[in-house]
Amino acid sequence: MVLARQGERRGHLLDFQDDTYAFIYRREEGLAALPIYVGRYIKLERAIGPAFIRLWRSGVAGLVVVIIAVVAALWLGRKMANPVRNLAKAADQIRTLNLEPPLQLNRSRLKELDDASTAFNSMTTGLKWFETYVPKTLVHQLLSDDSTSKRLESAEREVTVLFTDIRSFTTLSESLAATEVATLLNDHFALIAECVEETDGTIDKYIGDSVMAFWGAPTEMSGHAKRACKAALAVRRAIDDENGRRIKAGLPAVKMGIGIHTGNAIADNIGAPSRVNYTLVGDTVNLAQRIEQLCKPMAETKSDVTILVSDTVAKEISGNFNLEDLGSQPIRGRNNPINVFRLK
Repeated sequence: MVLARQGERRGHLLDFQDDTYAFIYRREEGLAALPIYVGRYIKLERAIGPAFIRLWRSGVAGLVVVIIAVVAALWLGRKMANPVRNLAKAADQIRTLNLEPPLQLNRSRLKELDDASTAFNSMTTGLKWFETYVPKTLVHQLLSDDSTSKRLESAEREVTVLFTDIRSFTTLSESLAATEVATLLNDHFALIAECVEETDGTIDKYIGDSVMAFWGAPTEMSGHAKRACKAALAVRRAIDDENGRRIKAGLPAVKMGIGIHTGNAIADNIGAPSRVNYTLVGDTVNLAQRIEQLCKPMAETKSDVTILVSDTVAKEISGNFNLEDLGSQPIRGRNNPINVFRLK
């Protein structure tokens, strides 16, 4: 018989003969003339035992779930933290333009991190190409804190300019295929660039088989004339060594001239708004090129590389380098001759 659950449920404890009993009952009306109390009793230890066991088991199960969740969170956090940490480390290398060896982040199973790694790798590749087309010293200047909010401004600087040129390059290259000419020039320019960069110089441009480099811009530099002469002598040694290998291989030697001049020039961004070139303009640049052109009639006899410097450079490096005074020489396009020295 199902009783209607209309009464108020009650309960109490009763101690009887060293045992405690729990009574749970409710009052039911309408079943008889008088209200009836319906319920049950049970020893308290029988009621609490199974409940305690169930509670303990639930607590243990809950603790196991929490431990698993914490371990999973730590594992997932590390999986997420390592790529982020690697990204931060690589970004710091980018800040200092430390691109060797090339930076490449590993792919991730997390889509967001994988997208970030892919984008970063693409950026690194692009910056590496950017660095090959723009002088490294200029890239460092562009990425420095002082240049983040403004472009490089034009300024008159005292600089040392160096020009190189391969003698009789047309005759040298007429017997070579186009790919061989390109290989010859690339190897030649690589030797020059290494010598220039080791002395903190900047390769400005390649003009056919010629190179223009300078010291003293975009940042001011002490002893730039000495650095340029040191680079020129390093080029001579490298070219002479290379010519020794060429002659043994039955190839003609590469003869070249180098002209160096020190003076004031304007360092500025020159070009169209869509593409500019940070370079030097002024009489100092023109005179350095004119001095280089004197190398052919005043060629060195003990080396395949002739190095001529102006009297301004000679005064700056006096006592540090071996110079031969060639006297006053006429300069094409100038009214007055200048004193020229051969760097030995």
